[in-house]
Amino acid sequence: MIMLTYHCISGNIDCEDICQYYQAMINIKEWWINDQLTYYESKLGNATAKNKKINLISRQNRIKVISSMLYLIGACVTTYITFYYFMGKTDIADYIWLNAVFFGSSATVFKWGEIQGYKDDAARYTLARDMYQWAAIEFDYLLISNDFPRLKGVILELSKQAISENTHWYISQNARNVRALR
Repeated sequence: MIMLTYHCISGNIDCEDICQYYQAMINIKEWWINDQLTYYESKLGNATAKNKKINLISRQNRIKVISSMLYLIGACVTTYITFYYFMGKTDIADYIWLNAVFFGSSATVFKWGEIQGYKDDAARYTLARDMYQWAAIEFDYLLISNDFPRLKGVILELSKQAISENTHWYISQNARNVRALR
C-alpha cells in the first residue's frame, strides 16, 4: 500500500482507479478463492476432528473398513470350516456357502465404493484444495507487495486450472454414470 500511496501522491497513477482495483482484488480473494477453499475443505473434511462430518475421505474409509471386515469374517469362516473338515466333521462342509456370502459381500462393497468414485473425487479435491491454498497465500503476498501484473497472472492461471478441474469433474461424472449403468 505504501508504493500505491507514493504513486498517488506523485500523480503518476489515479488514486481512485488504484483503490477500485485493489478492492476488486480483495473481492476476488474473498468471494472466489476463499469460497472455493472452504468448499473443498468441507468436501474433504477433517480426519482428526472428533465430530466427523460425512465427507469423501470418511466415506472412503468406511467402505474400506466394511469391505475388510467382511473379507476377514469370510477368511475366519473358511479357516473354521477347513479345520473341522480335516478333524473329521465332514458335515461342516454344508456351510461352505457362508464363504460365498462374506467374500461376495466384501467384493460387492469394494466395487460399490469404486463406482461411487470417492477415492477419485478425494484425490481431485485434495489437489484443488492445495491449489486454492497456494493461490490464497500467493494472492496475499502479491497484494501486499502491490505486484499487480503477477497478481493478474495468478488469477489467470487459477482460472485456467479451475476450468480444467470443472471440465474433468463433468467428464468423470458422466463416465461414472455410464459405468454404473453397465
